[in-house]
Amino acid sequence: MVAPPNRRIFAASRLIVESFFAFYCDFDLPDVNFLRCVVFGGDDVMRKPFFFVSACLFTVAAASTFAAEPAWPTGTKVEVKWSRSYRAAVVSNHVNGWYLITYTPGTIKEWVEPWRVRAVGSTDDPGGTATPNHAMLGKIDPVPTAKPSAGPNDPKAVVPPALTVAATSPAPDPIASTKTDPVPLTADPTYFSADAASVSKITLDPVTSASPLPIEAIAPPHGTPKPIMLPPTSNVFDGPKSLFIPHSGTSLFVTSGDARPTHASVKIEQIDLEHNTIVTTFPIPPDLELLDVTADDNALLFRSAGDTTHPAHLEIYTKAPGGPQRSRAFIPAGASATWPEGDILAAALVDPTHVLVATGVSATHVVLWDIVAGKPVYAFDLASRNSFALSNHNTTVAVHLKDHLFLLNALTGKMIAQLDHAPPTPTELAFSPSGKSLAAYSFGELRVWDLASPTSATPTTDVTFGLSGNSFQLISDTFALVDHEILIELEHKLILWRYTGVPKEAALASSGTLYVSSKVPRAKQVTVTPIALPGPAPLAFLKSLNTDDVMALHPGMAVSVDLNFSADDKKKQEILAAVTGHLTLKNITVADNQPVHFVLTTETGKSEEHTFTNFSGAPNQKATVTEQISRIALQVQGKTLWERKTTVNPGNGMISHTKDQSLEQAIAALSKPDLAYFTTVDFPTFVPTPHEPAWLGTSDIAPAKK
Repeated sequence: MVAPPNRRIFAASRLIVESFFAFYCDFDLPDVNFLRCVVFGGDDVMRKPFFFVSACLFTVAAASTFAAEPAWPTGTKVEVKWSRSYRAAVVSNHVNGWYLITYTPGTIKEWVEPWRVRAVGSTDDPGGTATPNHAMLGKIDPVPTAKPSAGPNDPKAVVPPALTVAATSPAPDPIASTKTDPVPLTADPTYFSADAASVSKITLDPVTSASPLPIEAIAPPHGTPKPIMLPPTSNVFDGPKSLFIPHSGTSLFVTSGDARPTHASVKIEQIDLEHNTIVTTFPIPPDLELLDVTADDNALLFRSAGDTTHPAHLEIYTKAPGGPQRSRAFIPAGASATWPEGDILAAALVDPTHVLVATGVSATHVVLWDIVAGKPVYAFDLASRNSFALSNHNTTVAVHLKDHLFLLNALTGKMIAQLDHAPPTPTELAFSPSGKSLAAYSFGELRVWDLASPTSATPTTDVTFGLSGNSFQLISDTFALVDHEILIELEHKLILWRYTGVPKEAALASSGTLYVSSKVPRAKQVTVTPIALPGPAPLAFLKSLNTDDVMALHPGMAVSVDLNFSADDKKKQEILAAVTGHLTLKNITVADNQPVHFVLTTETGKSEEHTFTNFSGAPNQKATVTEQISRIALQVQGKTLWERKTTVNPGNGMISHTKDQSLEQAIAALSKPDLAYFTTVDFPTFVPTPHEPAWLGTSDIAPAKK
């Protein structure tokens, strides 16, 4: 450890003075010891004025000599105080008592005061806040000539002219509040400018693959899950905000803090789920949301939501002595992005140095970023509000586009496989803990593919529920969970169970354990409780299950097909043959007079007046256009359980007509229902019988409050 400059000067002064008198005055060692007493506090100092004055002169000379010697030579790796935390840096120069340092990773430089510098791994901290010299960030010249301050609370500090604004109006901590900080995020040494304009985009073209996909199973954690009592707090407003469990399933991250807007203070507690112990606790800025953690728990990914004045950005924290420190920050959509188009839909750590990000509203842009180099690796576009899912070991990324799922190598973007018959709308994607199943869920439509099969292009599960949800996860290859409270049984395609009393602060581990948090008001303490899913009650119900009692449509049964539209007999027979063929592939037969019907109808929709532009130069014309709807529905006793439709509207396109044909006649010729739609629609395989409520049983799992 390097001694502080004042101690080094004092020791050096003693050595020089002793040597001087021993050499010139021919003192023996006893006299040198006497000199130490005289010069450095002895009782006989006033009796030896010559010795005292000479010693003082040499002390001043020694102080001048050693004060000029830097405590941190050029090239030394150090830590530099930035606001209330420390950042890694390298000393680049030392002039006039100031240190020129270069923050790492990166190339941003800053002239800093000596008290802001400490050794790597040291826990020394003078306290207070170190306001970064923003006016001098990235500038080597001019070299500061004024005296640096002696500490965070030095009232006599001489401030260099370039720092006057920062000193008289200290900027808030950019790490504590990026939304209100007048100093932009781009001034932070961890920031890199995200520019994906030059990266070549991947085209998601249909492919075929007969090879089985790599199966990435998650090993369940050792040990038995137990309730965990977090340390009590003295603030009655403190409480849990969110729970997060990464893919590895070995750690739980509890975000908690003061809920009052004007008293925002947030912390994260990391819990080792194998030993049911708290590993570490550290503060985070109140506007950050934890999105992902690497398998070794050493890197954490946070999102700061954007608004109309600040674009959303990502921050990566890495573990360091004293708690995780921000190592990288960037705005994925670019610093000029506006909200909501620059909104971050999803982000994940592929590994400690690569982040996959989806941004955008009208269209979704997915980019893999190398955060060390600050460069994009690959990019591709998806439909509006679509996202992605990483496999259990983060080697494969699944994305949804139209009615396909595409599987890509997560680090290279190389196409691996294509899965067909995905839901047509934006989808939640999820891999099972075993890695054998991949599910796509969208507004009640669920498709599951068997990734272990070489012929897994079509889903093994295809079912529609009258159920929506914001989150979807696979507990296993047999059960799925919607919004942490609705249990779906995949073998029989059932909304099996509902768990009541689930707090919003909940997280599902790969072991099938749902962790929920609760606060005990009197003790001012948060408890995290593990609940094993699906639980004994749903499993007991399944043993007595009769499929015919709970499913309106399932393989092995017969249905009727009613053609309630106008067409000639030949066209109707063609459509009936096509529908029968689709259902036969699902092991569903077509017969007359069945209680379950597929009803095919056509009807007119709303009528609207449209203005049409004549490209020949003639005046614009107005005409009324009526929608033509083709609809197919599954009905039982006149009640619709499943439905699909398509609409033809000539007013939404270009209309061509001959000289002898009026605009109205051309519109009438185009205003016909799309009968071909009946031959191409994707029929369901399973449709549950309606229930009130939709689930077959309930269990209350609300944590007890004592």
